[in-house]
Amino acid sequence: MLYYIILLAVISLFAWIEYDTKKSDYKQAKLLNEQFDEWIKSDATSQKPSNAIFAELYKKRYGKEVHPQNIVQHNGYVISTNKVDVIGSFPNRNRQILAPQIILLNNLEAYYEAEYYKIRSVKAMTLYIISLPLQLLKYIGIDDAKTSSRLFQLLIWIIGLFLPPLKELLISFLKFLMSSK
Repeated sequence: MLYYIILLAVISLFAWIEYDTKKSDYKQAKLLNEQFDEWIKSDATSQKPSNAIFAELYKKRYGKEVHPQNIVQHNGYVISTNKVDVIGSFPNRNRQILAPQIILLNNLEAYYEAEYYKIRSVKAMTLYIISLPLQLLKYIGIDDAKTSSRLFQLLIWIIGLFLPPLKELLISFLKFLMSSK
């Protein structure tokens, strides 16, 4: 019985961590968007939005660290284009990269809001709990899309749920083998 209580506590802990992470990401994205809007409208009197938080949220969402944007420069009779990293130059009031920054911030806030509200549903939380072994595989760097990963997940849950009865059965079997000599 103690085994199942500990198993339930560990599962609950992981579920709470996932929920809290989604909630924190959503709050950070929302606050960053609000700070950026205020920063654009003010003359540098408001708090400058954090580039580190923006880069972290962007990397979590898109899996990459740069977002190149072409900008056009007029130098007399010559028109040249250069690439600027929107993530690395955030926050910036340059008109040519202002729109991509606003779009990215709005997309990040919408994505993290959807993820936060999705994890609050019973269905999403149940699916997360079922996929805990896959989350472990993903954490250690193994691709979770492989069939062997799905088999690993099933095996872990079977062993995890039936470990106490199997343990008792194995002990009884070993005692039987020892006594039959």
